[in-house]
Amino acid sequence: MKKWFYVGALVLFIAIVFALFSGHLFSSVETEGSSKKESSRMSIQVAATSYSEFADFVEAVGSTFAYQSAEITPNVTEVIEKINFKDGQEVKKGDVIVVLRNAEEQALLKGARANLEEQNREIERLSGLVENGAAAVSALDARRTRKAVAEQQILQYQAQISDRIIRAPFDGVLGLRNISTGSLVSPQNVITTIDDLNTMRVDFTIPEVFLGQIKKNMPIIAKSQAYPNKRFEGVVAEINTRVDPTSRAVIVRAKIPNEHHLLKPGMLLYVELALDKTQSLTIPERSIVQEGNKQFAFKVSNNLVERTAIELGRRKPGYAEVTAGLMKGDSVATSGLQNLHSDMLVHVEGLFKGPVSPIDPGHQEEDETLIKDR
Repeated sequence: MKKWFYVGALVLFIAIVFALFSGHLFSSVETEGSSKKESSRMSIQVAATSYSEFADFVEAVGSTFAYQSAEITPNVTEVIEKINFKDGQEVKKGDVIVVLRNAEEQALLKGARANLEEQNREIERLSGLVENGAAAVSALDARRTRKAVAEQQILQYQAQISDRIIRAPFDGVLGLRNISTGSLVSPQNVITTIDDLNTMRVDFTIPEVFLGQIKKNMPIIAKSQAYPNKRFEGVVAEINTRVDPTSRAVIVRAKIPNEHHLLKPGMLLYVELALDKTQSLTIPERSIVQEGNKQFAFKVSNNLVERTAIELGRRKPGYAEVTAGLMKGDSVATSGLQNLHSDMLVHVEGLFKGPVSPIDPGHQEEDETLIKDR
């Protein structure tokens, strides 16, 4: 009996050990199978939907004008006596630019002032005589008339001298000098030009269909081929009151600050005007699947893929506006779209980092210099 007892205990022990070992082995196999299943899932990147600004852009070509501009010409024909400026000099309103010969006018002015002093003395003398009855009132009146004539002569000669002293009509920058000292000039001769370059005007045309969307003080962005890496910011200043009946376009005038005088009158600018700005739901363009006239995106939630029909609106580089089908915060796949389908389990390996910039061998780091008018 004791022998059979030991044999039974040994068999029981072996059975227990076998059961424990088998359970551990099964667990290991199941874990390994689960791990293999997890590692076999497709790895993708996702992007979360968010709100960003979209706008309808109108592009136009415009020409620049100085805020104020004038050609400096003489009012009279005379010889240049003195030049007080250099090419490209900045001047203030009233600064003397050129002096024409005015010796004769100065002499006439001096004579008129002397005549006025004489008339004042005679009026004072005759006033006392008239009071005493020693002189006629008519003689006093005649002197007063002569005094008035002398005063008018003074104003006349002063105006003639002023015509021969040419001053800056406003604050600005002078252009190239076209004359020399001693040369005879007339009103047909341009001495130089003056431009107020601190603020530039740019005129451009837009189709009349946008007329209802354009308002004064609406911001614009302008670019020039002379400065390809710079953007000039300004605002709409005026909208023409008439539409061209031939082209059905309207002229719009914008103001652009020009503190550093980079822009010159007559330059060609490419103007961009943003209309109807709104905050809209956005997804990356690369997450869109196009099938005929329909668009789809693969929404990912808890590693499970769902093929979702969406509706799109406006676009901007790398992104598209979603008008239906998704909500803010939804995650959409941005890689491996050709292998995805609904109810598929995937492994999310990271987030979409943004669209890749186009390759440009001649590209240099852009200097986003903004010149603002505030």
